[in-house]
Amino acid sequence: MFFIFAKAFSESNFLQFMRFILLTIFRPVNFLITFISGFLAVLLAEGGIFSHTTLYFGVLIGSSAALIGSGGNIINDILDQKTDKINRPARPLPSGELTTKTATRLYIFCKLSGVFIASIAGIIPAIIAGITSFALFFYSYSLKSIPLVGNLTIALLTGLVFIFGASAVNNYENALFPFIFSFLINLIREIVKDIEDVPGDGKTGITTFPVVFGVPLSKKIITILILSLIIATFIPFVLEIYKIEYLIIITLSVNPALVLSLKSLTKAENQKDYSAISRNLKFIMFLGIFAILLGL
Repeated sequence: MFFIFAKAFSESNFLQFMRFILLTIFRPVNFLITFISGFLAVLLAEGGIFSHTTLYFGVLIGSSAALIGSGGNIINDILDQKTDKINRPARPLPSGELTTKTATRLYIFCKLSGVFIASIAGIIPAIIAGITSFALFFYSYSLKSIPLVGNLTIALLTGLVFIFGASAVNNYENALFPFIFSFLINLIREIVKDIEDVPGDGKTGITTFPVVFGVPLSKKIITILILSLIIATFIPFVLEIYKIEYLIIITLSVNPALVLSLKSLTKAENQKDYSAISRNLKFIMFLGIFAILLGL
């Protein structure tokens, strides 16, 4: 595993390779967000109680999830070079800054490292990590071109991080609603990102939902999903799963932010607009998880 990393490193210019890892394909913001999500997944499973167990398994699950997620980004970039030349020409692979060979070696390193770290946490986490790694490759290879199927796959795998964290401490009770919340908001975000990528996807024959059925219908589906998510956020409080602190944060921050995203969606016209909505949805997800933590 480390031989793969060393070989990839030795065949690349030092500054180029570090820039590649830290600023581009590794996507440091996404890496950090995934790590935090994995850590929070363990914390939520433990009922919000911070302990040595939470710290130990949180770091393992967070690191594993972040590496597997980075591997997913890398294989996606490798297989998407044709469309990225139109949608994201500045990325290292479509711009020619880095070779596919080096990226492939780094992809293998991330996947093997992620599964290995998960195995330290236990057999079930290792199985989940292995399945997720395979699913991310299969998504990039074929599923992303099937309208909505690719979106559902990524949303499911993103939400799965909370089941992943719960499996490390063998406590699934607190994982269900975070999984549902994460699934819905990431499904919304994935469709928004597909609308953003319509120019490149349409020219290269990638049949995402917005390309096949159009942007107006895609916006209607996003609207339905956002309204459904807003309604769903009240259910845990009504069922007395979470305390009043949860309701306060949901009412004062999460749902108003979702409404603003919906308003921005109706006015969005170009890639920059959709990119901003996508970033906002990522932030809203963390607001929701914070609300859940305080409401336990």
